[in-house]
Amino acid sequence: MPNNQSVADLGNALQYANNQVTSQTAVATMLSTQRSSISGVNVDEEMTNLMSYQRAYAASAELVKTVDQMIQTVLSIKT
Repeated sequence: MPNNQSVADLGNALQYANNQVTSQTAVATMLSTQRSSISGVNVDEEMTNLMSYQRAYAASAELVKTVDQMIQTVLSIKT
């Protein structure tokens, strides 16, 4: 039959282990939350950036088209 001290020691060890698990779980959750907040993607911001890039691309295409028309006009005048 185990003595009372052994049962108390086992209970203390179990409580310590449970506290460690709880603490480690809290730390892991906190770190995961911090990682997500740093590397998270804001969909609204990404959509705004995409629209800006699309407008810049369209403006560049118009510029190239205008320059091409000007060159074609200059070449047609020269000949």
